[in-house]
Amino acid sequence: PERKDLNGFTWDGSYTTNSGQVVTAEDARSLADALESALDDIPDFDTGDKPFNVETCSHCQLARTTPLLSDDELSKFYESSYYGSSDKKFNPLIESWTVFSNNRLAKKILSGYKTSHPTSEKIRVLDIGCGRANLLKAFNRQDCECYGIERADFPPGAEPQEITIYKQDVINAPLEKESFDIVVIWHVLEHLVNPSAVLKRINEILKADGLLVIAVPNFGGIQSRIFGKHWFHLDLPRHTYHFTQSSLNQLLESNGMTSKSISTNCVDQSIFGFIQSALNSIPLGTPNTLYAILKSTQEKLNVFALLSNLVIASILLPVALTEYLLSIFSGKGACIIASVTKKR
Repeated sequence: PERKDLNGFTWDGSYTTNSGQVVTAEDARSLADALESALDDIPDFDTGDKPFNVETCSHCQLARTTPLLSDDELSKFYESSYYGSSDKKFNPLIESWTVFSNNRLAKKILSGYKTSHPTSEKIRVLDIGCGRANLLKAFNRQDCECYGIERADFPPGAEPQEITIYKQDVINAPLEKESFDIVVIWHVLEHLVNPSAVLKRINEILKADGLLVIAVPNFGGIQSRIFGKHWFHLDLPRHTYHFTQSSLNQLLESNGMTSKSISTNCVDQSIFGFIQSALNSIPLGTPNTLYAILKSTQEKLNVFALLSNLVIASILLPVALTEYLLSIFSGKGACIIASVTKKR
């Protein structure tokens, strides 16, 4: 039958939601009616000139960015200004921190996996949205067999030795079923236009006793509630979907997986997120200026922007630390980190 659109639900023989759920036409209308405006007129992350909205489903609490952009439209927000170069994105100090953080993350994931999966064989790891492969390099130093997935438009550069990277989507990548011990999708799921289909694919390529590690911004966290449309981790329009613990769990369950542990403790994302969100709430011009300062390309920044942001950031730091501690105790930190296994 002819393809038609019904408030964001596409007809191809049946109606399919943007998260991949197949429903009847009647249900599609019901789901469309269930979409409620959560945030309006949110400035785009890079310039603040293009407004977007976030709608939430009253049934499952999964939120999405509107209007929905095509792949060609989205690709304009993934240009070199977003990626940096193939070997660096931030200034040397922040780059060193990212390398340290990835080393720590790889060791933590491996330690948890090996505790329940003692083995003398090489552990096969896939990182979806691997970027410059810093995390995979850390896994590789721990003697893992490493694979990565990244967008085709990622800046070209020298491929890291002993790591295989596919510049295509994971659904079409040549990956064998039940072939990976560990799959990581770290702050990537929210970027996808088809998160349900990707989770279904992960279920296929993950071993029966394998581990999936997911990190996403927490749309149900304290920071999101405090700062609303000024929240740093909205990152519109690159973030297509916005997850709470409940909506993430529902999406996992519908794709044959379940969370065995969830944390919202992510110190760097939480503290910087609070400071930048607070700065965004102050009418100082372009949003996310402090973040831009920390990136390698700083040609457009002036001394006043640098000094004013750093002075205010230093004043906000004690408040950010307090919010971080409160969010940890309440379980409503800025990010959701989930360790996921297949249903048995």
